Amino acid sequence: MKYYERLSSITNYINEHYTEPITLHDLAELISVTPAYLSRFFKKALQITLTEYITSIRLEHAYTDLLTTDYTVFYIAEKNGFANYQMFVQKFKQKFHNTPLKIRSESQYSPSGKPFVP
Repeated sequence: MKYYERLSSITNYINEHYTEPITLHDLAELISVTPAYLSRFFKKALQITLTEYITSIRLEHAYTDLLTTDYTVFYIAEKNGFANYQMFVQKFKQKFHNTPLKIRSESQYSPSGKPFVP
């Protein structure tokens, strides 16, 4: 498997399975390499770790859910693959510089078309 095929296989898998637990071992098996090699390969290719990439994908989907659904923040975290709610809020705040509830309350309308009231 060539360099870009490996990278594409990994990123496609993550994008399709971000709601599920994803392990380094499973991803390494997917492209027939060792977990250590995959970790170095991914970091070299994208300048971020696999964990950072997976978290980023999950956060982007969670952000969209906050603005387009009336789901609770806890459910959104769980739905997007976060096993720990507090970790979700911490990572969300790091990426978007605000809490999930603050982002939602600052958006103009809820999915129902009415102003969001926290």
